Amino acid sequence: MGKRNVVLLQHGLIDSSHTWISNLPNQSLGFILSDMGYDVWLGNSRGSTYSQYHKTLDWASQRFWQFSWDDMARNDFPATIDFVLNQTGKNKLFYIAHSQGTQIAFANLNSDPILRSKISAMVALAPIAYLGNVKSPLRLLSSVCKDIDFVNTWLGSRGILMLFSLVRFFSTFLCHEKSISFLCSSILYSFVGYDFDNTNTTRFPVYFAHAPAGTSVRNMVHYCQASRFFNPLLYADSIAGKDKGDLNDHFCLISRRQPVIPSHKCSKRTNHLCWKVGMDEAAANIFLTTHDREGFSTVTTTQPWFWEWKKNDSTWSSIRQFTPPRHLDGMSVGSLKRGRFCASLHYALSVPVLLLAHFVIRTWSMSHGKFQAFDFGKEENLLQYKQAVPPVYGLSNIDIPLKLYWGGDDWLSTPIDVCRLLNELPRRSYIRNMYLPYYNHIEFVWGLDAAKIIYPDILDFLQEFQ
Repeated sequence: MGKRNVVLLQHGLIDSSHTWISNLPNQSLGFILSDMGYDVWLGNSRGSTYSQYHKTLDWASQRFWQFSWDDMARNDFPATIDFVLNQTGKNKLFYIAHSQGTQIAFANLNSDPILRSKISAMVALAPIAYLGNVKSPLRLLSSVCKDIDFVNTWLGSRGILMLFSLVRFFSTFLCHEKSISFLCSSILYSFVGYDFDNTNTTRFPVYFAHAPAGTSVRNMVHYCQASRFFNPLLYADSIAGKDKGDLNDHFCLISRRQPVIPSHKCSKRTNHLCWKVGMDEAAANIFLTTHDREGFSTVTTTQPWFWEWKKNDSTWSSIRQFTPPRHLDGMSVGSLKRGRFCASLHYALSVPVLLLAHFVIRTWSMSHGKFQAFDFGKEENLLQYKQAVPPVYGLSNIDIPLKLYWGGDDWLSTPIDVCRLLNELPRRSYIRNMYLPYYNHIEFVWGLDAAKIIYPDILDFLQEFQ
């Protein structure tokens, strides 16, 4: 039995284990963990480039590809954990995952206390559970992929986005030239979120020599099912009898759409909070304003200074870890569902903090954007699940040490969806998160400054729970 602590790294969708060592050694999390003395294991999701073997099924057979992340969560994730522990002789390991790697863990851990006991701590980079607010062009496919038979007719029922010779040609040859690497990065960022400054474009030949690594058509259909249009409904609960002096426990969230969190805490009661409504997805990025006109202030978003707060690092100084809203009785829900509650699409308003602090805005999920098992259709669901609709995955039992790292420019794991995830996790001191305003989906593994901003924090988190 070795003395080194074990770390299992699990990649995201259509990626492979190579993503953890794609950058230079001092910038790749896999190498950094190894240099720090960890016993590092790299996992590969079923159907990816390095995981296309099976004990009984042939890679070219249709049956091999009849899986989604649902199967990875139920079968592959626990099998991988047990394999690594058996090989190392350890009882526990650290689990670090990106994107889909976090999703399969969330789907399993909530209902498996034995597996939870085998994980010392988990790090979730660009975490995914809900996908109802995806901004990527992939969302456009959600309207046509509801019927798996229809998708199979057009795309087949095997693998998709595999690293075949044509893909390898485009990735290693075309993306190699500097003049064309901009085109490659533009295509990539259109799916994961834009940030040209934090990517080493000279590494594109390395990145795209191993990605996309492929997955099954059914897996992509499952993601389409999860990203169907999400239309949240807002309601507020009155804080009856709330002591005005005790405001620091609450977040002020006002929006006609699902709030974006974290928002500024209600700690400076002499100031006022300003919020944006209906503009992009930053519907509730609340920030302090110095304008005080008899307790209220109205400004238009066409004024240049209005947007300067986003460029100012001090704006984020008062962001706190997200606290789930409280369940309180009081105000009628109907009054907030009717009419234009906050503002028009062209204005940002501010109101006294004390007024905002007396309302905690929550979101009510409609029938879309659920974190649930694969939807086969009513008849097949009855056979598979003994119910007409797929079972929904919970999150409230995941009480292991957990830290989530999420980005404001992530078009796949969007802030709105991550906030929904955070809201359903248990409230524990060892469940934390770090919000990076300008990070997109892929920068958590490929970003130039990830080794300076994120990875040292990950090392500190792992050290705490050794």
